[in-house]
Amino acid sequence: MSFPAQNMQAFIRNPMWQVQRALDLRHGSHYKVYNLCCEATYDPENFHGRVEEIPFDDNHVPPLSLVKLFCESVQHWLDEDPNNVAVIHCRAGKGRTGLMVCAFLVYEGMGPEEALQLYADRRTTNNEGVTIASQRRYVGYWSKILTFPNGNQGGGVPEVHLPPAKSRELRRIRLYDTINTDCVQFKIQQVEEVPGQLYQPSVEVTQGFCKPLTEGCHRTISPRYYLSFLPREGDERNGQESHPRWVVQMDTERPVVAKKACLDHCFERPLA
Repeated sequence: MSFPAQNMQAFIRNPMWQVQRALDLRHGSHYKVYNLCCEATYDPENFHGRVEEIPFDDNHVPPLSLVKLFCESVQHWLDEDPNNVAVIHCRAGKGRTGLMVCAFLVYEGMGPEEALQLYADRRTTNNEGVTIASQRRYVGYWSKILTFPNGNQGGGVPEVHLPPAKSRELRRIRLYDTINTDCVQFKIQQVEEVPGQLYQPSVEVTQGFCKPLTEGCHRTISPRYYLSFLPREGDERNGQESHPRWVVQMDTERPVVAKKACLDHCFERPLA
């Protein structure tokens, strides 16, 4: 389901009070809510304390260890009572939710493609469930690290073989979403420190020559750039990568982008 929202968000999401009422009437004390959002939360007492947070970024995939934690938690909850149900949501209730639901179905013995198709059939009317390619691939990756008892898929609780942790060195940052321009001015501020990270930029980095945008820009505290690792098909067969493909992607859905702006600045000349 989508996020159980309050206040103004309740106009476009599931209102919290309606979700509470529906779950209490249909399932009583036999439901547990899993919140996959890292950008939004609520008081667990809204659902009688039966809330577990499994947070990861929207349009991204979680660490495999987080998928393992989720599947084991859901399995334990469902095994406690045959009437128990797991209620899983993210923001829109489609991408992240679909990824984790399909991961659990695979954990229960279903094939990855079968799980993705079942979710698409049950969740959407246009047969488009999990649509982000990396999230769909991740369901397949998850299935490859599961070993079922006696080699019988679905014959019991599988053993999860998490791959060893690997470090990657950030060698280059390439910015996209620049149109017909030779220079872009940007700033990197409030850089989060990542454990084991080899690349440590300074607190603020400025590059380029652009005119500051003084009017018509509504700033938010949300990050504008996201760091993503983008594997190609067949990476799992190629072994060691000589050039890690880390990509810094701009959040192009912010209103400021529609105003021909880049972070706090706009371009000197109009963009085509």
